Amino acid sequence: MRLQWERNRKMRERVECLAARVRETDFLARYGGQEFVMILAGTSLADARKGV
Repeated sequence: MRLQWERNRKMRERVECLAARVRETDFLARYGGQEFVMILAGTSLADARKGV
């Protein structure tokens, strides 16, 4: 039970970190178990790699 609680806590931390970087025009979604996808509208590949 404690292990699951710890996993959930870490997942929330990751989501909060990602959500803090999402712009109004972006899209963030959970995809599968621990995978996430971000659509960075109007962002070049070079800028996306820099972590705009």
